[in-house]
Amino acid sequence: MPNVYPVILAGGAGARFWPASRPGQTKPFLSLLGGESLLRRTYQRAAGLAPKANIRVACSPEIAAQVREELPEMGDDGLLMEPVPRDTGPAVGLAALLMQRHDPEAILVVLPADHLVQDEPRLRQAFQRAIKRCHEQGGLVVLGAVPHEAATGYGYIEKGRELGDEFFQVERFTEKPDAPTAKAFLQGGNHLWNCGMLVFRAADMAGEMAASRPVMAEHLGEAVRLRAAGDAEGWAREFAACECLSLDYAVLEPSDHLVVMPLDAGWSDIGNWESLGRCLPADDKGNRGMGDVVALDCSDTLLIGLGVKVGALGLHDLVVVSTGDAVLVCPRERAEEVRRLADRFASRSVGDEERGKS
Repeated sequence: MPNVYPVILAGGAGARFWPASRPGQTKPFLSLLGGESLLRRTYQRAAGLAPKANIRVACSPEIAAQVREELPEMGDDGLLMEPVPRDTGPAVGLAALLMQRHDPEAILVVLPADHLVQDEPRLRQAFQRAIKRCHEQGGLVVLGAVPHEAATGYGYIEKGRELGDEFFQVERFTEKPDAPTAKAFLQGGNHLWNCGMLVFRAADMAGEMAASRPVMAEHLGEAVRLRAAGDAEGWAREFAACECLSLDYAVLEPSDHLVVMPLDAGWSDIGNWESLGRCLPADDKGNRGMGDVVALDCSDTLLIGLGVKVGALGLHDLVVVSTGDAVLVCPRERAEEVRRLADRFASRSVGDEERGKS
């Protein structure tokens, strides 16, 4: 069996978790359910699939030191630093080309750093089956989580023809459908949540990227060559020249060699405060909380106190989050929009900096 190299994608800002997730403390480093951070949980997940020396973490130079502090046992070659953010397409393409250069038979397992999985043994078994298929038959295997609600915040994958052993052709992708469509998908039973986890041979991903995005593949190939030659400025320039695209758009959707495997392991990307709340126990009035919180005469309200006390009186269907230096209050149904607040505060900070320079 070829060597397996888990690649953890740790570049997400997690703006929908403002005010907890901010520059210098992004979502992968948060301990949203207590205990270890999401990044460390993902690293341990990866360590169940391959030796720790094989694990790579893709991130920006700005958080590299923080990654090393969070994962002190990570090997010297563990960091795959992207000079500039270019979304998951170039990030995964770069990882594939680098690992192919390191090990021509390498099989990669891609893991987002900020997801929650309740049944780790079942996920590990699914990955092992996907690794075996990629080794024997090639192609790209994406894991699709079995949906348990009509969620509108996830992308969906429609299953096509069954290929045996619970693998299916991919019929089509649908990005964040409206509520009626999501309900129809759930009732139809033929759609899976796109959870961003996949398995492939490095050589196969390189070939798929060359076929679907030849310009991107050319820039990445030159970036890898210059990186190996020690030309830091050149390789950064070539990587920055890549189009900013998700892996779905860049490679997966155009591919004729993509298969999906259903995964029923309690997966969630806990993409916002509302989805985090669904992972917490509720009282008899539907209130959920984390930290030192008190809810009186409240119903269906989420209270989060990160290092501070939070008290609520007479609230209904709200999200309240306090980090000590910032407070979020919004209707539960609008938790997906919190990114707008994060962007507004970020733009104000930039404006303050510019005024300070003038």
